[in-house]
Amino acid sequence: MVFDRYHLMTHMGKAVDEIRKKEHRVLKQTGDETLSGSQYLWLYPEENLPEKHQEWFSVLKGMKLKTARMIHQYLHNVLTYFTHPITNAVAEGLNSKILTIKKKAYGFRNREHFKTAIFFHYGGLQLYPVTH
Repeated sequence: MVFDRYHLMTHMGKAVDEIRKKEHRVLKQTGDETLSGSQYLWLYPEENLPEKHQEWFSVLKGMKLKTARMIHQYLHNVLTYFTHPITNAVAEGLNSKILTIKKKAYGFRNREHFKTAIFFHYGGLQLYPVTH
């Protein structure tokens, strides 16, 4: 199984934010406001972190804060992406288009009509007459 960059970054962003929230609540109960306003700092790639936040973020990184461990659990699948750089973006794009057809029709009661609509819109058929 291959985990592509998009899904990996989505899960990692959620995991880091979840842990940051929990840790912020614990610190806040003791009167420590260190993590207040730091939510978006954790989402920046290190090379794109604005200069005005670099010092504060380096202090945060130096603290003994908890980190997401999900990546260790699936490290093999993450590394597989680098040997097989494939994604399911095309399938997800097509699924999005199919859902758009469903929304435009306010649903379908007949499964065959739904299939016909998908093939009609995305089957790649040339329905216009050929002109010379």
